[in-house]
Amino acid sequence: MILVSLIIPIYNTEKYIGKLLSKLECQLSEQSELILIDDGSKDNSFSICDLYQKKNPNIHAYHQENQGASAARNLGLLKAQGEYIAFIDSDDDISENYIQCVTELLKAHKGVDLVQLGAYYCEKGKNIFVHKIGQAEGYLDIKEYSDFILSQNSNPPWDKLYRAEIIKNNNVKFKTNMIMGEDVSFTLDFLKHTQVIFISKKAVYYYEKNEEGLCSNVTLNYFDDLNKLYKNMFDFIAEKQLADDAVLLMKQSMLRSFFRAVGLCKIKKISSKAIKAEMKKGQALDGLYREKFPSLQDKIRALLLRRKQYFLIGFLVKMKK
Repeated sequence: MILVSLIIPIYNTEKYIGKLLSKLECQLSEQSELILIDDGSKDNSFSICDLYQKKNPNIHAYHQENQGASAARNLGLLKAQGEYIAFIDSDDDISENYIQCVTELLKAHKGVDLVQLGAYYCEKGKNIFVHKIGQAEGYLDIKEYSDFILSQNSNPPWDKLYRAEIIKNNNVKFKTNMIMGEDVSFTLDFLKHTQVIFISKKAVYYYEKNEEGLCSNVTLNYFDDLNKLYKNMFDFIAEKQLADDAVLLMKQSMLRSFFRAVGLCKIKKISSKAIKAEMKKGQALDGLYREKFPSLQDKIRALLLRRKQYFLIGFLVKMKK
């Protein structure tokens, strides 16, 4: 019986994937499996995956034409046989006891639908620090955890363990029409069918924050994705019948996301005219502008966005970076 399936989407990461697989291979047991999805890599990534697949029967490598990380993760979900699903990014790192820690947690808390883990965040040129979850260790009410996710305090899928039965029975998938916000949307879709949440302070995942990469990858399509995420959040709130405080938390997080996206676009020297044209699309900003935010910082963010002070927003975001 496989307890946990570890899904790794891979694209052109030959510099990192060998080290990661070597570390995971020696931790594998009959209760765990690795699902490697190569998303049309142009380097030697798939050859490395295939080599490890031939060495270990609990490692399964698949190749698809390039469709993006969401499609790769979705294929991994179809192939996974485990009772729980974990995700790992191919250019990140894990601890020497990652699988042991994950399996022990799942055995100790049988019947849990989702486990929220801690993680180490590594900033380039700076020290490693533990990302603070902001929640006490133990079982958490679904309403409180929903607020946590709507506030975008934990966006990625790699710091969570998901019950596979919920995913398969409810056809929960990553949205392939989104590049940004697809991870939060996946978790929200999962939470629609979730009852038991456990918070663990254990940190066994190493994520390297790359602000330079984020800035270089930002495009005007981010605004379309933010509008989709805004709608997905509203749909989730309506389905779970959450109170007005959840709406406010969601709007605060979305206001900050739009503000940062504008700032990153300006840092990348995208024209204000092009940003303005994209900002007119969708209905998210209309809802955000009507909100009476309690904090002065959010009031200033909303004012600067409404008055289209994009150069100033770019300066403020750059200073914060």
